[in-house]
Order: sequence, then C-alpha cells, then structure tokens
Amino acid sequence: MRLLIFLFKTIIIGSTLVEPLAMASQVITQDVLIFTAKDESINPLAHQAEFAPIASPHFNISYTSEKTWFKIPKSLLASNVNSNYLTITSSVAGKMDMYVVNGSQQLEKIAQSGSGYHRRERQIGSLNVAFEVPAQFMGNTDIFISHVGRHLFDGKIILLSQPEWQEKETARVVVLSMYFGALLVLIAYCLSLFLIAKQKVYIWYALFLGAVGMNFATLLGVTDSLVDITERPFNDALLVFSCTSVFTGLQFGSRFLSTKDFLPRGHRWLNFLSIAALFLVFSYPLSSKYCHTWAARMTDTLILLSVTSLVIVAAYCTYKKHPQAHYYLASWVVMAGAVVVYYSSYFGLRGESLLWQHSLLFGNLAEMLILSVA
Repeated sequence: MRLLIFLFKTIIIGSTLVEPLAMASQVITQDVLIFTAKDESINPLAHQAEFAPIASPHFNISYTSEKTWFKIPKSLLASNVNSNYLTITSSVAGKMDMYVVNGSQQLEKIAQSGSGYHRRERQIGSLNVAFEVPAQFMGNTDIFISHVGRHLFDGKIILLSQPEWQEKETARVVVLSMYFGALLVLIAYCLSLFLIAKQKVYIWYALFLGAVGMNFATLLGVTDSLVDITERPFNDALLVFSCTSVFTGLQFGSRFLSTKDFLPRGHRWLNFLSIAALFLVFSYPLSSKYCHTWAARMTDTLILLSVTSLVIVAAYCTYKKHPQAHYYLASWVVMAGAVVVYYSSYFGLRGESLLWQHSLLFGNLAEMLILSVA
C-alpha cells in the first residue's frame, strides 16, 4: 500500500514538473462561427449568412447525426501568422475535415483529423484534433472545418505555434503514461490480493479498474493506435466501455457494501441498473446512427442514476455501521471534488494548468487508492 501511495505522489509531482513553460497559445473559440447543416450535402458557402459566432471560450455540440461547420475568419488567422497549429481540446471528435476557398470560389479539402480517422490518415497524429494550416493560407482565406461524429463534442479552439503544440502534446503523453502505469499496478495489486484471499470482490474490483481504464483511454484518444485491428474507429466504442464501467462498478459496489445483507431493496435496484447497462452494451453494435443518439442519452442517464444510487446506498450502509462503507463514501466524495476542480478550470473559474486539466484522472486514481486501502 505504501508503494501505491508513493506512486500517486509521484504522479502529482511529475505533472507539475512537466507543466508547459511558455505558453503563448490563444483561445479563439469565441471568434469562430458555427453552422449546423440539416443535410450533409449542403454547401456552407451558400449559407454563410446562417453562421453565428460561438461567443464563448468553449463550444458544446450534443449528440447529433447532423454535420456541423466551423468557420475561422481569415482576419483571425492574419493576426496570428506565427501560430499555424489549429487544435481542438477534444479527443473523441469523429471526422473533421479542413477546407479552404480556392480560386474558383469552391471549397477544397486540404487536411483531415479526429478520432473518426485512423491515426495514419490524419494530417497530424495527435491525441487531440490538430491541423497544421499551410503558411500560404494564413490570413489569405477563410478556413472551414466540418465535423461529423457520434459522441458529445465540446472543447476549445486554440492557435499554437509548432513548438508550443509539441510541448503540450509531450506533457500530456507523460501525464497519461503515469496514470495508466499506476492503474496497471493497482490491477496487479488487486489480482494478487485475490490469489491470497480468494474473495471474488477483488476480481470485480480488478474488472472495474480495467473497464474504467479502457473508458478513459478511449475518451482521451490513447486507444487510437488499436484502430488497425477494428473495422471502424476504436473510439466509436466509447459507449460500450462507459456501460461496461457502469456494470462492473455496480457489481463491485454491491459486493463491497454487502447490499444483499444490509439493504436488500437497494441490492435489487443495483442489479436492475446492471441489467440495463448490459442491455446497452450489447445493443450498441446493432444500433444505427439515429438509434445511437438515443443509446448515448440513455447511457448518460444510466451513469447519473448509478452514481447517485451507489452514493445513497453507501451513505445508508455507513449509517448502519458497515465496517468499510465510509471508505467507499469517501472515495466518491474525492471523485466529486475532482469533477468540481476540472469544470472550474474548464469554464475558466480558475487558471488552467496540466494538473487541473487532468484532475479527473487524478481524482479517479485517488478514488481507487482509497478503495484499495479498504
């Protein structure tokens, strides 16, 4: 256990050491225009009057099967000619294509990015969406970027110079390597406890850790290197891993809190939510793009219901003097704090840093460490 705590301290300290030094990047989201096309064949040049400014440091596109267009005015690029790396702070971005207006006043595709393309097919093989705008187009033409995806799509649009982009990408890779390395150690630790104690709860905990790890890996673009062995982009399976995390989390929580003995009614409710999660896991591969939107919204609702139910059950078991329930409750309090820190950074309520941007990962790791102590 001392080793696990040492690993957690190392990750926190390491994340501050790899903090990017001189970041002159500019968030341009609020100056970018956006337009949603009801038909994918619509030419955005014929609907420029319908483009509206995002007018916010971040954008949010809900589950939709429609194509969204972003327009970066040439005046915005002209004032940032040395920052020709255009990035979007999202890994699950679907297919994104960059266009310029050619001499015939037609859109001409010059690059593509996003999790909907294999990494080798992207202009830049980064974790987040990234485009390198050719120097001849900086300030000479408007840039249009189309988006088609299957997931919630939100983030910020940022202009960076090449050294700044490389520095941020390297720092992010270091932090993610630390997180997933620590997660593998935790899984090995749980499996070793199972071999010693022969209690199935440790197997469920290891499965839960693995599911959460795959969920974060898919969400953050780490699994993009696996797309060569799949028929479609690996990040399309995000909802499968989300529902698998819910299922294993409910089963582990139910056994950890002994709900069958302490709260039979709550035990049946958690089993019902588990069945719903399994239904979504197996229905996802069969869903069309329109049914996918429904399944995605159901998954979000299921996650909220499951977390709320587990917290209420943990509070009740703590009240009933369950010997380990207070650890479980504390782990969710820590995770809730991490969520608050993450969104306070996301919405600009506090300064951005590598530590705050990845607070969900650190909160999740702290949550797992608390449960491991129990």
